[in-house]
Amino acid sequence: MVIEADGYLDVVAGRVVRPAVIVVDGEKIAAVNPAARPPGAKLISLPGHVLLPGLMDSHVHLNYIIGPGWETEPVRFTGADFAMRAIPHAKATLLAGFTTVRDLGTGLGFSDVALMRAIDAGWVPGPRMIPAGHALSITGGHCDQTTGLGPGVEPPEFTSGNADGVDAVIKAVRYQVKHGAKVIKICATAGVLSFEGPVGAQQYSLEELKAAADEAHRHGLQDRGSRARHRGHHRLERGGHRQHRARLDHDGARRRRSSRRTATS
Repeated sequence: MVIEADGYLDVVAGRVVRPAVIVVDGEKIAAVNPAARPPGAKLISLPGHVLLPGLMDSHVHLNYIIGPGWETEPVRFTGADFAMRAIPHAKATLLAGFTTVRDLGTGLGFSDVALMRAIDAGWVPGPRMIPAGHALSITGGHCDQTTGLGPGVEPPEFTSGNADGVDAVIKAVRYQVKHGAKVIKICATAGVLSFEGPVGAQQYSLEELKAAADEAHRHGLQDRGSRARHRGHHRLERGGHRQHRARLDHDGARRRRSSRRTATS
C-alpha cells in the first residue's frame, strides 16, 4: 500500500518534509519517499493533509466513565460489561491518532486485558494497549474499587489490587501479572476518589512501595505510581517507581533539580 500526502512530520528533525510518499507493508512502514514505488500497490491519496507518527497516551481509562452511579458499578457491572463499554472509546482513541495507550488501573475484572487481546486479535479496532489490570491501593485508598460501598460488600472480581503490607503488595503485583497486566499501577497517596484524608496524604509506606517496584521489575514490567503533592512524590522516588501527575512545591522542585545535577555530574 502507498499513502500520498502533502507532507509528513519528521519528529527527529523537527520539520515537515514535503511531499510524503509512504510505502506500507503489512503493519510496518517499508519506505518513506522511495525512488520507485512498488508496482500494483493500493494507493491512498490524501491531498491537503500532513501525516504524523502515531501518538502515544501514557494515562488513559478506556472503560471508565465518571457519571451518575459510577461508584456502585462494581456491584452492578461485570468485567465483560466494562470491556464492552470500552470498545467505542478504543476506536475513537485510535481515530484521534493515538496508536499506543497505557490503561492505568481501571481494568475492573481485567477488562483492560480483555480489550487488549480483542484488539490484538483484530476483533475490534483500537490502539496497542499496555494494561495495568487492577491498581494497587491500601484498604480505603484512592484506588480501592469498593470505597463507597457498605461493609462486607467486596466483589472478589474487582478487589485483587487492594493490598496492605509488604507480603500482600507482592502478591497483588504477581496476581496482576498472572492475568495479563503489562504495567503495574500503584496509588501511593490519597486522591479525589478517596473518602478519607486530604488529597495527597501518603497512604503506602516506603517499604510497601519498594516491594511493589522490586516485584514489578523482577517480572520485567515497569511500575507507575500515582501520587499528589510532594511527600508522596518523594516516597515514590525513593521506592524506585516511575511516576505521573506531579504537583511539586518549592522544596520538591529544589530536590528534583539537585538530583538531576547529581545524576549528570
